[in-house]
Amino acid sequence: MGKYKCILYNFEGEHFISVTAAEKALNLFVKYLQKEIYVEIDFKGIKSTSINAISICLGGLYKYFSKEEIEKYVSVINVNEYQKQKLKRIIENSKEYWDNYYF
Repeated sequence: MGKYKCILYNFEGEHFISVTAAEKALNLFVKYLQKEIYVEIDFKGIKSTSINAISICLGGLYKYFSKEEIEKYVSVINVNEYQKQKLKRIIENSKEYWDNYYF
């Protein structure tokens, strides 16, 4: 199994807030995860994020993968305590949304 390290700073600098950057990140994550390549998401240098950006790039994974797959193949590093709590809430909401999504 390979490993891909994604540095979010490289998408948009210290403010990871745009939908466009989040969609690019999600598409990249999906590409690697479909090949069962471990994805490490690095928040180093990120000073601010938006709920929308995190919902798209991390929460959006639940549209394509199960909770078990995400836990096995995805990790997040270099987040402070505030960011951890924010990520946890956003991811839980996204997971619930995709679990109950009917189109």
